[in-house]
Amino acid sequence: MSRIILSYLSQVSRVLLLFFLSLVLSREYGAIDKGKFDYTLLIFNIILNFGHFGLNNASLYFFNKYKNIYLKIIKANFTLLIILYAFYFLILNNQFIQDLLSIQLGTSILFAGILYACSLTLSNELKNLFVSINRINTVNTIELTSNTINTIAIIIAIFLNFEIENFIVIYLMSYFLKILISIIILIRYKNLGVISKNSYQIDTNSINILKNQVKFATAIYLSTFFVFMNYRIDQLFIKNFSGFADLGVYSLAVSLSELIFIVHLGIVNILNSQMLNSKNIEDKIKGYKKYLKFSGILLLILVPIAIAMSNLITVVFGQEFKGAVPVFIILIIANTIASFAKVSFSFLYSENKNNFHLFVTFFTVSINIILNFLLIPDYGMLGAAYASLISYMFYSISYFVYMKKKYL
Repeated sequence: MSRIILSYLSQVSRVLLLFFLSLVLSREYGAIDKGKFDYTLLIFNIILNFGHFGLNNASLYFFNKYKNIYLKIIKANFTLLIILYAFYFLILNNQFIQDLLSIQLGTSILFAGILYACSLTLSNELKNLFVSINRINTVNTIELTSNTINTIAIIIAIFLNFEIENFIVIYLMSYFLKILISIIILIRYKNLGVISKNSYQIDTNSINILKNQVKFATAIYLSTFFVFMNYRIDQLFIKNFSGFADLGVYSLAVSLSELIFIVHLGIVNILNSQMLNSKNIEDKIKGYKKYLKFSGILLLILVPIAIAMSNLITVVFGQEFKGAVPVFIILIIANTIASFAKVSFSFLYSENKNNFHLFVTFFTVSINIILNFLLIPDYGMLGAAYASLISYMFYSISYFVYMKKKYL
């Protein structure tokens, strides 16, 4: 129970951070600058989510399966990832690429953005390691500390009255401390014997370690790309069809509606650890049902309250964001529906049923792209919200049918 409480405390701190960030951007900078911030962050989040070539997706499974070569895996993964992110810096520093992305990145923002993406990617590797050895409280403590640091960075930027470009830089660079904290804890665990000091000495070819992880993660990696684009493709359409101001309003509704994922995020590390360490399928199914029921009850309580309070968006964030209210209502319903698939994925990941996830996410994002293209020109932000709702319904219904047929 203490692990669940700490997990939710870390997620509550994340919710408060994102809420505070949205409030500052809305009140201090306005819709246009908020749109610029959101689009810049979107570019670097795309690199964060897909620049690792599946290593973040595979490492949890490999840490759990090959417990005697933790540090060998870490060294191989870290080396490749740092090289990759240096390459991404060179790519994004090209003016042609920036023109293609419809964004102008100064050297300071570009450096901060790559540092942000690289730091979080490396942090995710160590988070997977800590989850695999059942150190969930460590993961939550790191998250709490990191969220506190990010909040302090925002406060400093406000106090110094930074322009939006400098605000972006200090916010992105604050995430570098997360990987430093994670590395310090890794070294401490090694010295305490939690992780074998000799594990690095095992004669295992680093290239083979990387190849096996990429091969294992191919389906997950592609499906993660489809899931991410399913959640973010609407923002790319909004920016290109309507500009930064509408993107700022729409992304506020997206950010607020995605706070409901705290229900899933509060249990995902515990769930992944339990699924991977369960000795038989019956234990996995039992654990899956328990967490599915737990998250379902919380959603039934929280979602009606959130919808009832939706008109407070204009009170808190200003009349400039009035258009976010109906979008928020649609999206929070859509995200609630998507939560079933999110919980179910942890179960299928532990069973290595990744091809099904790839199949479903491909069709989900395809539906979303088509609907965005058809609906946004005529209905704007509401069209994007309805496109998400319909695609998320397909996403979770597909999971429900598969889980019911195979396991429930």
